[in-house]
Amino acid sequence: MAAPFAVGTTVKLPDTCLPLVHLRLRRPFCSPQQSRGLRPQQWRTTTVNRSELRASIASGQQHAGTMQHHGTDEFKQSFRAPQAEAESDQGDKFNWARQWYPVAVADQLDPTRPNKATLLGRSLALWRDPDSVWRAFEDRCPHRLAPFTEGRVEEADGLLSCSYHGWRFDGEGRAQQIPQADDPEAHATAIASKRACATSFPTTVQENMLWVWGEAGAEAFIHSAASTPAVTAELEALPADTRVFRIGKPYSRDLYYDFETLVENFLDPAHVPFAHHSVIGNRYKETSGFCHVRPSPPETEVPNGGFSFDTTLKSFGPKPNTLKIQYHPPSLVRYFTPRDDGGFTTMNLHCVPTGPGRSRVTYSFFSTVENKFTKLGSLMPAWMEHMQRHLVFDGDHALLHIQEQIAAREAQQPGGSWRKSYWMPTESDRIVTAWRQWLDSQGSPTWVPGAPEPPVGEELPKSLLLDRYQQHTKNCPHCLKALRVFKALRVVAAAAAVFCAAAALVSLLTQQLQLTVPALRLPATLAVCAAAAAGAWTKLTAQVEKFYWVDYDHQEKR
Repeated sequence: MAAPFAVGTTVKLPDTCLPLVHLRLRRPFCSPQQSRGLRPQQWRTTTVNRSELRASIASGQQHAGTMQHHGTDEFKQSFRAPQAEAESDQGDKFNWARQWYPVAVADQLDPTRPNKATLLGRSLALWRDPDSVWRAFEDRCPHRLAPFTEGRVEEADGLLSCSYHGWRFDGEGRAQQIPQADDPEAHATAIASKRACATSFPTTVQENMLWVWGEAGAEAFIHSAASTPAVTAELEALPADTRVFRIGKPYSRDLYYDFETLVENFLDPAHVPFAHHSVIGNRYKETSGFCHVRPSPPETEVPNGGFSFDTTLKSFGPKPNTLKIQYHPPSLVRYFTPRDDGGFTTMNLHCVPTGPGRSRVTYSFFSTVENKFTKLGSLMPAWMEHMQRHLVFDGDHALLHIQEQIAAREAQQPGGSWRKSYWMPTESDRIVTAWRQWLDSQGSPTWVPGAPEPPVGEELPKSLLLDRYQQHTKNCPHCLKALRVFKALRVVAAAAAVFCAAAALVSLLTQQLQLTVPALRLPATLAVCAAAAAGAWTKLTAQVEKFYWVDYDHQEKR
């Protein structure tokens, strides 16, 4: 695992309402350009507990508010120690809270306002501070618990403002302004209190994803500095001049089924030609569903205690396709194909446990190979590509939601478990079995106290399960922009249809209803234009509906 800090790390000691220090960490920003592999650099900001840092680095000396460390083994080890202690405290169980989660695509967030996200049952407000650093606060103002996501990022100073009483906060979570405290001394006392601080979570931006640590508080910044997000590590190992292609834009969607079900589904390639017939694959192909699955060789490294299986698929294309299907805890499932020249192709599926019975996925695709797919991906508009992704997730949504409700009901029966409910006799089920066994040994995600639990066994209607607008469109700038354009064009088409129809009628009446060919030429032309505009309005209306809701019936997929 790469060290989460670099040579020449700078540690700053600001005055804060918490005993914190500020680390300025330089590391590669792993997001490749869409058509070039030159990866830019980005500063990553992390905050750690001052007293713990001093204890762990006994030789460090403060000088003018700054300490310099030069990447020594002792320094690196001092930051790994808290994570090792945390793992020891947890025994053999996986600590779901002390992990990085990709809660949003960074360039799809609105930097002018707080953005809403959910992680492990906790609501978050994501916002960009005056230093252009993305921050994650618990979505509650410390004053009277009003949500920050109903607030605003002030244009004048870039601070986060609560809309209830106007309290303003900086990127560290410190209250900077309390309008109700008009006495300067009282104001200084109020903002200096720890209780005036917003709850802040560590963040980092890598591979164009905004990652949020699952815990808050001073110790969380120590632990997060010792951990690396589940990014595509192979990108950093490539030569600097390697071209890396991102096929299309990342696609995210909120889902009405649990994180465990989401990961399980992605680890099951055998379902694709059946659940997604005519979208991906063909259920009637003789080899559909066949998978040859075996554990990857021991030299295959999977970070954070995950697993990897070498899988040969015969469902797609004229030739068998061999790749590695991997789970990188806590959030990444990937279909990874290494190449002999050191390059690779990878489909990354980032899974986020948003809450009980709810999850979020972000899909992205990288390749060092330039072919017709990479070229097409760079040319296709993002909204059009997202429409194709909708078809895939629409095909799964009802199946997985109902499957999960059945499993939940059976789990409540005496002796109920996946081992009793599932019958998985074929080789294609090996990866799903490995996932369930991993969960048995490591434990399921843990939610914050009070996270809303959906009723067991209650099946939601398709109107909710297939609601594209709430699950995707309203949070996707590409699709929102396209939706506005199609709505505007629909208004133009309607106006054109009405105008041409009225003009045709007026033209006919002014010619005193003469039925000769010369007299009918203009009215007929206008009538044709009116019909064409009406047809365009109909098609545009159908396109607008695709941003909101489209039914998916497996029986109609011939």
